[in-house]
Amino acid sequence: MGRPLTWVAAGTVLTLGLRAPWGDAALGRDEAGLALIAAGWSGEGAHAYGEHFIDRPPLLLAAFRLAHDMGGPHGIRALGALAAVSVVVTTTLLAVRIAGRSAAPWAAVISALLCSSVLLQAVFTPGELVASVPASLSVLLLVVGLDRSIGDHRALAAAGALAAAALLVKQSFGGALLAGVVAIAVSGALARPGWRHTVARAAAYAAGMAGVIVGLWVWQWASDVPRGAVAYALVGFRLDAFGAIEGGDVGERATRLVVPLVGSGLGALLICALAGIAQLRDRPATAAAVAAWLVGALVGVALGGSYWAHYLIALAPVTAVGAAVMFAARPRAGAFIVSLVVALGVVVSAGAALRGAPARHARDALTVAQYLRSRAQPGDSAHVMYAYASVLYYADLRAPFAYHWSLMMQAAPGAERELRRLLASPRRPTWLVERHRPWAFGLDRDGVTRRLIDTHYRPATTVSGMTILISRRAGARVRAAVGGPGGRRG
Repeated sequence: MGRPLTWVAAGTVLTLGLRAPWGDAALGRDEAGLALIAAGWSGEGAHAYGEHFIDRPPLLLAAFRLAHDMGGPHGIRALGALAAVSVVVTTTLLAVRIAGRSAAPWAAVISALLCSSVLLQAVFTPGELVASVPASLSVLLLVVGLDRSIGDHRALAAAGALAAAALLVKQSFGGALLAGVVAIAVSGALARPGWRHTVARAAAYAAGMAGVIVGLWVWQWASDVPRGAVAYALVGFRLDAFGAIEGGDVGERATRLVVPLVGSGLGALLICALAGIAQLRDRPATAAAVAAWLVGALVGVALGGSYWAHYLIALAPVTAVGAAVMFAARPRAGAFIVSLVVALGVVVSAGAALRGAPARHARDALTVAQYLRSRAQPGDSAHVMYAYASVLYYADLRAPFAYHWSLMMQAAPGAERELRRLLASPRRPTWLVERHRPWAFGLDRDGVTRRLIDTHYRPATTVSGMTILISRRAGARVRAAVGGPGGRRG
């Protein structure tokens, strides 16, 4: 079957090949919003990362900050590619550790396909893809630590640290932590290495986690982050958002996952992964680790609420490992199923490229941003109602409002009042882009926001279906924007 490193190299080539057509695609809403906030990250402001709020952990913002500083939008794309390749490496090594070298080709190819799937939105740089790196590496070191009698405490400490790090990239990535807790408990109960040895293992794992938690606390203290700001970003906002998310039709939103689950091949491979985990009866601690990892990933997807396709990326590494275990024992079945998934993945990716999907991605945001850039003057600011972070990112104008996602407007306490105060003040943004009308998402029930906009703004044009308004304080610039060349570009 070849050496594992050969298959890692093959998986890397497949990963980069599938992602290549999307290398120049514009940043989507989540990517652009993360890049916007990460680039302006400072120790000043009312929120965890400065003047703007985002409900994401600091390690994800740090990764985006580094990637953006190194290459702007292309740096963000490179971060996604690096994360995908890293998952290929870790899942292949983990599968080999569990099922031998014959598992390498299956793990490498499956992880490459799933971590660069168009239908899973993995060709971009979603937080789930970045978080999959520490999560999968944590489980790899967990298995190593439980298998080895010498040096296992160091591996377990590193596994604990990485499990905590995965949560500090994406809050829904508790699967690796669950895998560690369950596997150490099962190892102690069934393998019976002695209670002292079990306690020592648990202590090593906990020490690794504690080190990351202490590091988080030190960062908050050294950065003078407002008290409670990080806790609210990580946990508090999700609790506030739960009501807004659950207020809609959960079943209808959940159907969004059907096409990516089936079309990417993840659904079929997930069934194979369950069969592969069942084959590990003679290795209870390892079986428990992989099964708990899968359960944790499923719970994270289920609790997401909005059910976007990229949620499913959390299942990709554990699915690749579990399916590789099964196919290592049943290579004929593996050859048939994986061949179908490869063909499906290549056809979908090639079809999207041929249809020009990468070039059309977020084109409306780019068009609106170009209009704003071409007419803005130094000191101008902008806001998109109710949120389209890609416009603000590419317009490169100051954003005086803290919230850049519609869910934040619905769930963050006082967000609507804060927007109204801004619109009524001299600090109001020069440009206001109405991607949604003031009453969208059940907001502005009393009409106050609409009246403030009518009082302080007048229409400039409509671009890509979005109404662009300019502050009446801009004076003659209003007439130039309304009647000047290019003033209306539908």
